Amino acid sequence: IIGGRGRGKSTSLGAIAKSLLTKSNLLEESFHIVTTALHKHQLSAAYQAFPLAYPSSKGEQTNLQRGQKVQDIALPFYSPDEIIALAPNTAVVLIDEVASIAPDLITRIVMHFPHVVITGTTAGYEGSGNGFVKRLLPHIMSLRNIDIYELLRPFRWLEDDPIEACFSSILSTERPSGEQASAAQLPFSKPSNETFTNSLAQLKCRLIKKRDLVDDPILYHQIFSLLSDAHYQTAPNDIVRTLDANECVVFVAEINDMDNSNLSTVIAVAIVFKEGGTILDSIAGEISLGKRRVQGHLTAQALSLQLFSPELCRNSFLRVNRIAVNQAYYRKGVASKLLSHCEHYAFQRNIQYMSVSFGCTQNLYQFWLSNQYILAKLGQRIDTASGTASLLMLKAISKPKQINHRQLNASIILDVDYYSHTNKRLSHLYLPIFPQLYKQKVDANASKLLVDKSLSLYLSKQINFRKFAPALLNIIKRNTSNLGVLNDTQLLEYFELMHKKGEHKEVKQATELLLRNVLGKLDTDRKD
Repeated sequence: IIGGRGRGKSTSLGAIAKSLLTKSNLLEESFHIVTTALHKHQLSAAYQAFPLAYPSSKGEQTNLQRGQKVQDIALPFYSPDEIIALAPNTAVVLIDEVASIAPDLITRIVMHFPHVVITGTTAGYEGSGNGFVKRLLPHIMSLRNIDIYELLRPFRWLEDDPIEACFSSILSTERPSGEQASAAQLPFSKPSNETFTNSLAQLKCRLIKKRDLVDDPILYHQIFSLLSDAHYQTAPNDIVRTLDANECVVFVAEINDMDNSNLSTVIAVAIVFKEGGTILDSIAGEISLGKRRVQGHLTAQALSLQLFSPELCRNSFLRVNRIAVNQAYYRKGVASKLLSHCEHYAFQRNIQYMSVSFGCTQNLYQFWLSNQYILAKLGQRIDTASGTASLLMLKAISKPKQINHRQLNASIILDVDYYSHTNKRLSHLYLPIFPQLYKQKVDANASKLLVDKSLSLYLSKQINFRKFAPALLNIIKRNTSNLGVLNDTQLLEYFELMHKKGEHKEVKQATELLLRNVLGKLDTDRKD
């Protein structure tokens, strides 16, 4: 059950539970009804729609003990990560605010229980509802038979409420009306093959001035509705940042209306950010050690920390933050043409690298690879909204200061090996996309230089254990035949203990002190 805010989705859950329970009592049939959400308070509207006491099969009221609420009896709550283990296998599961729950948990719940009712706001302004519709729902539909209901009429306010209409206009969650509608909606339906050929031949890419977005409501709507439709995490904050941030640049690809050459429609948009350069000079050293992190400048900071290199902060980057294409024009080369225009802009301004960070899927990775972008960094966490991990990719543009690609690749291989031992979910996520990384041998010299640098920084307490851990695993493996059995065993035990969940902080601090002592002796012996 999907829909915008105030449509009564949560209340519907309570009504469904009441109906099932009434049927259960009348037929003397047992229904196990359970609820889940990220937080129990998110179900308050569902609980309010549920009766405080319900009739038994004999028409009597069920007596509640003092202080006891009906949901504790009839609608038990389980957290999403415990419901499979604790709830009856035959239960009817009611899930509210689905966009706030990790996709893999939702998938497991849907596959485990025979009947599941899911509700959630699907607009991009709340949680990751758009992500649920675009990413998770199609996957679930391929696994189970599903009925989808959309609630359209407002439940909490009157229809045609001017405040809701105002916000819908600002956030571009619905198309303009009146005279502006035809111009704003030009070919959002799929064009004919002839229209494709003619329109793409006249495709124009251009830089958009921020003033134009403010002065032209049609252009504003075309750009932000396209971004919202294409990206599951486009939110109001992105609109503000696009309009306000000086380092943000907007490019569009447009086609002319076949009947009116004075009208054009945006069919693709790219939001890019200028990053790096001399602005980070004063804190580059601290960034490379993970001691400082400034807002923005994702590429410069990530690569600097990846290789412990302050110099990388001083490279200039143009990072693609969002790129979206009208679905009718998918796989027609529109995105690549728009990227080429962005790269030309970067070349003219002596920007050294283009970069992009995105939630990794096979198709997206192949797209960026086909545009000559190379893998630069693997993400270390799985995104809650999409169930994917991020990648960072690079493309050299204009007189790039040398980034040591051998060391960069060695760092990626070290991370792959590390995730294989410590984060199976992340490792399994990357394996189908990068099978070659799991077989590729690391460059011995590049790896040794990076590991030695990491060891030196760790022993001098300039980096923390998390940044040193991939190098430590490499040290353990590389030195197995050269270390004494005791030291080798100690290192592996310390490595495992430092990653053990639920271990007391004091134990880990003591373990890290012992670890530094052992590594210090090994480092001294090796130098001697």
